[in-house]
Parts: sequence; structure tokens; C-alpha cells
Amino acid sequence: MSRSFLFSTLLVVMFAVSCSSQSNTSFVRNKTELTTPSAGWTLKYKELYESEKALICILQLEPPQGMAAQVISKVEATVMVPDSKKPIEKYVLGKTWSWESDPNVNFIDSKEEIAKLLAKAKRLEVPPQP
Repeated sequence: MSRSFLFSTLLVVMFAVSCSSQSNTSFVRNKTELTTPSAGWTLKYKELYESEKALICILQLEPPQGMAAQVISKVEATVMVPDSKKPIEKYVLGKTWSWESDPNVNFIDSKEEIAKLLAKAKRLEVPPQP
């Protein structure tokens, strides 16, 4: 057998193994809900990573565009995450108010604050969000 034939066969096998391992992953919905200082804020899923210890979900808060009712409001985002026993660590960018919104969420000013954590993690591709 020629080397090119063996190499081509190896590539096909590697691709098949990669596809089968990804297709066996099941996903579950994970909802994040935050209290905001006014109506019109949005919360969107941005990125998902997996480290040895946890799933790391990065979300982005966006302020209202134009006029918004000045009333305490809630925003939420749902992301599909791998069905795993690992805890989910949530990091949210874009918070501009000083009071605590959710003790289970880590508010950061930039991804650079968690760069070391992300360097040891693998970025995951997830199915379209609900």
C-alpha cells in the first residue's frame, strides 16, 4: 500500500471518530437570570469553555438602546451546555451598576480577568441557542 493511501485512510478514521464523539454529547438548557436597574437590558450567551473542574459560560449584558423605564427589571439568557456533572461557572461582561445582582454569577470587566482560567480550558461549540 502506498503512503498516500494510508494517510488518507488515517484522516478518514480520525474524522469519523471525531464526528462520533461529538454526536454522542447530550446537551441541557442552563438559564441565567439577572436583576437590572432598568428595563431594556439584554443578556446574551457569548462563549462556553470546559476546564478540568468546570464548564465556564461567558455572557454579555447590553444596556438599553434609547429611553427605558427606570424600574428594577429582570433579564435572562438560556444556553445549551453539555450534560455534565461539572459545576457551571458564569462570568458576565457589561454590568454598570454597583449593587449585587446575583451571588452565583461572577461579574468581570473584561475576559483578561479570567485569561489564565481560559488558557487551561477548551472552547466548546454548542448547538443553536433556544
